[in-house]
Amino acid sequence: MTSERVFLPRPIRWILLAAGVAFLASYALAEVRDLGLWFILTGVVPAFCTIVASFCWSRVRVAGAGVEFVWWPLFWRTVAFADIASVAEVELDPQEQGGWGLRKPAGGVVLVNRDGCGIQVTLKNGTFVSAVVAEPAPLVQEITARTAG
Repeated sequence: MTSERVFLPRPIRWILLAAGVAFLASYALAEVRDLGLWFILTGVVPAFCTIVASFCWSRVRVAGAGVEFVWWPLFWRTVAFADIASVAEVELDPQEQGGWGLRKPAGGVVLVNRDGCGIQVTLKNGTFVSAVVAEPAPLVQEITARTAG
């Protein structure tokens, strides 16, 4: 079983975490008199989302059933080996994808936590799943070997 886990770049994680905590603290101080539903919807929820985003990570894993793509905490997908048409190494740039994170361009899904090399699995129905990984070659070789047999 081959597995790759990629986090957001460390400076981005710290900036998001600090922004979420600062936003929540300043908002709590401003709303200390009247803590109602408005406070929860406009203060706690955005701060929580920002803090959670700072801990997002992606993983690509070749397992018994197929290739598992995870972008924690929002996306889990297993692509069966029988559904894979091709697999290739690709260069993924967050600027070309619309930024870091889980992206859904026409015809596929892209998990991009940093720029660099990754893999793209194209399915027989024409859709694709791409993800940034530290070392794509072993993943591509293993997926190719399992889909050939």
